[in-house]
Amino acid sequence: MVVEVLHTRYPQGAEKQLVQAVSGRQVPSGKLPADAGCCIFNLNTTCAIYRAVYEGMPVVNKIVTVSGSGVIDPKNIECPIGTPITKLFDACGGLKDETYKLIMGGPMMGLAQYDLDVTVGKGTGAMLAFADKEEQYVEDPQCIRCGKCVGVCPIRLEPIFMYKYLMKGDVDTWQNVLHGMDCIECGACTYTCPARLPLTHAFRLGKQEVNNARMAAKAKAEAEAKAAAEKKEA
Repeated sequence: MVVEVLHTRYPQGAEKQLVQAVSGRQVPSGKLPADAGCCIFNLNTTCAIYRAVYEGMPVVNKIVTVSGSGVIDPKNIECPIGTPITKLFDACGGLKDETYKLIMGGPMMGLAQYDLDVTVGKGTGAMLAFADKEEQYVEDPQCIRCGKCVGVCPIRLEPIFMYKYLMKGDVDTWQNVLHGMDCIECGACTYTCPARLPLTHAFRLGKQEVNNARMAAKAKAEAEAKAAAEKKEA
């Protein structure tokens, strides 16, 4: 066993970045770490595998970080999967009256929640609540072409052009030329953008559109194959 000490640099913990930092290998576009001869397991996954194999115990609990300026007494809580997030906030003394946003996940990659009617899942690692006006929202933001988003992208993509083509509705160029599906949604481009463009959010929507098209094409092919088989039998 060899322990590698890495620099503290976001998003160093992402699997593709870990593979390159530790082994010097690069995961090919559209591939997984296994395609580069590596497997990535975090501590929780490793412990869960041990308990499942040697103790017959599935994943039933999660340690969730409950924090943010809207939480009265932030803390880490171990709770059963399926626990309502209201119970987590209650265990932290509740939410401040001026709380205006809830995020499931971290501040860079988390997803905003519309209400408190959600539960802890096996992938839930944090619940954040914000009470102060920490979000710098801009109406109708305009790119100033500074290129800062390109400089911080850990995958070496070009968010400035990816966003432009998505706004034009050109998903094909975004996917096939600019490799938009390789985006790991780390949020670094959105964080550094002085114009406050919703880059990461746009790329998530682009991925969803591509995946929906793939599912529709697959369903169509299966339906045509089924119809052809039925016609042949008849």
